[in-house]
Amino acid sequence: MAARKKKSRGRGATRAAKPRAKRKKRSAPAARLRVKAKRASSARAAAKPAAAKRSASRQPRVLRVPPQLAPTPPAALSVLASEPLRAGVVRHFFARARVALVALEAPLAAGDRIYVRGATSDFVASIAGLRVGDSAVARAEGGEVTLALPERARPGDVVYALRPPA
Repeated sequence: MAARKKKSRGRGATRAAKPRAKRKKRSAPAARLRVKAKRASSARAAAKPAAAKRSASRQPRVLRVPPQLAPTPPAALSVLASEPLRAGVVRHFFARARVALVALEAPLAAGDRIYVRGATSDFVASIAGLRVGDSAVARAEGGEVTLALPERARPGDVVYALRPPA
């Protein structure tokens, strides 16, 4: 006998579809019992005192922040004691190395205090060292320098040099 060719059931259909199981119809008495049970549980909940309801509800968790991670006052407060001078703009921040590439507009030296201000940045730092290209320098007059920062700075943040008032 010759083998019959199978009819195609459409794209990707290789097996015959299984018939769906029929949903069991619940009897009317069972449905009435469910409604009664629901009413009884809501009546019991209404009979509870208010204090018991509050304790049963979920209390918000209070997170305790260690003192070293507690938010510090804005850096602007320490800037008031000195005269800020615009020193440059952050061009790029290397997150893993925690180093910022800054385009200088005014001279900076190792040991200077700087104030970084941007849309989401606001902190004061001290310059530990400056690098121009691959070489470490004590003072930079202009161009692009890299300097280590304690917090994240974003491109476009302004760097101010903090000098004591004259």
